[in-house]
Amino acid sequence: MRAARIDAPREYTDRTTLWNAVEQSEKRRDARTARQMDIALPVEINRHEQIELMREYIKENFVNHGMCADFVIHDKADGNPHAHVMLTTRRVSAMGFGKKERGWDKVERLEAWRRNWANACNRRLRGKGLDVRIDHRTLEAQGYTREPTVHDGWSSERARLNQEIIKRNEVHKPAAVAEYMNGLREKYRR
Repeated sequence: MRAARIDAPREYTDRTTLWNAVEQSEKRRDARTARQMDIALPVEINRHEQIELMREYIKENFVNHGMCADFVIHDKADGNPHAHVMLTTRRVSAMGFGKKERGWDKVERLEAWRRNWANACNRRLRGKGLDVRIDHRTLEAQGYTREPTVHDGWSSERARLNQEIIKRNEVHKPAAVAEYMNGLREKYRR
């Protein structure tokens, strides 16, 4: 699924044309042509709602700021639906691609995108009358002591590492559950 800017060339709505144009806009052989993001989707909403949520989020956070975006949703029915998003690194206009936008690479921008994703999901979840919420902050920033796991990906090394982390976290499990419950109580007490 693509999201091209309204003022971008109309042919950029075709995925092949878009990414070929991106490649042609680069002069260096080793140029970075895209920014890639993986975004976890709330399992509490259906596929149609997940697509709507992604489109709204992408338009507000990327397309409205000069990027073209291309995304696909993966769901292997394993409780981990997620979207892969490809974003252009150059501003786009009716004339095609312009200069690289280095400001899009700043840490503050990434943090804002994460916060905006959590807010978009939470609005949707609240609108459905659900009590669950997403928090974009790290476990440490949320006050949890357990160690975050690593996404398995394709690497057996990462899977092994994850199993070691899970074993270490077993020691903290009762404390982690208590921390989580206390955090919920505090959050809804406000």
